[in-house]
Amino acid sequence: MPLKIPVTVNSFDAQCRMVEARLGIGIVPTSAASAFAGSQGFVRRPLDEPWATSRSLQLHALRKSPRLRAVQASIDTLVQREG
Repeated sequence: MPLKIPVTVNSFDAQCRMVEARLGIGIVPTSAASAFAGSQGFVRRPLDEPWATSRSLQLHALRKSPRLRAVQASIDTLVQREG
């Protein structure tokens, strides 16, 4: 069945808050969900699906000069770990 996304948010935090408010479900990295682990309205469940474990993640950023230092530091860290 195709995935239909009726609402789009701009951060994992916002997505987790929507789940916490019982507005739906979300798929986020474990690190993003960890902050909400103690919330009564938020339940974490690992995905046991082939597509969830064999995904290739990519980083996308605007070609903006100069970039915010936090954005550039994130990019540098991820590129360093990959190589």
